[in-house]
Amino acid sequence: IRDTSVTGVQTCALPILILGKKGWSEGKQMGSTARKLATLSPVQSLILKHGVQPGTPVLVIYDGSPECVKAIKAAGRICAPGSTLTILVPAEDQEAAQDIHAGLSAWIEEHDFAVKFRWMNDLEGKRISNLALIAGCEIVILPVQSKHFQPEAIISLVENADCAVLLVR
Repeated sequence: IRDTSVTGVQTCALPILILGKKGWSEGKQMGSTARKLATLSPVQSLILKHGVQPGTPVLVIYDGSPECVKAIKAAGRICAPGSTLTILVPAEDQEAAQDIHAGLSAWIEEHDFAVKFRWMNDLEGKRISNLALIAGCEIVILPVQSKHFQPEAIISLVENADCAVLLVR
């Protein structure tokens, strides 16, 4: 495993639960198992709507907090050389977003993928899903223990996402 650390600490493999988004009942947007695991699973969970190809574009939410550092490390492990990583920065204004961006500059230089920054002051699930769709991202990486996400927002994002969602804990 590559060292994808923001702080210089060596990373290690973590357990991950992979499951489909839809349940067995017809007409449901999201199955009850996926719904429960989205908010209650103690390990990272990858919830798939359809298959994901290696090297596809990824969107990650990052605000500099320890919870988001885990998410950016996961993004570094998933992104293939030459692929695109969109970093969504939750910030009140553009100046605060630029400060967070500056804090990641050394980490970005260590990796061989294109990085696009976007900032948003309201991390509502449907808006994140739409941004991922516009950016062509096939995986959204969400730091579920971040102060930005309540259980309802996590479920909303997974329900509305037209891509895979990796829930990092």
